[in-house]
Amino acid sequence: MTHDHPIGIAVPEPVLDNSFLWEPQECPPVDTPHRRIQTLLPVPETLDQLRSMAQAFPQVNCYQP
Repeated sequence: MTHDHPIGIAVPEPVLDNSFLWEPQECPPVDTPHRRIQTLLPVPETLDQLRSMAQAFPQVNCYQP
């Protein structure tokens, strides 16, 4: 399975696609003394970076503790 890259090439989906949802989802806001989250998760602007980083891990890593 592939997705379109901004420069127009097909890029394989990351092997770690089972570790979290790739489609940004609304979540309840988090507001603590050390953290505030008010965005969709994962943040839509980070999806290309997350996919790129996920490609760097061998498929077996997703099952290690």
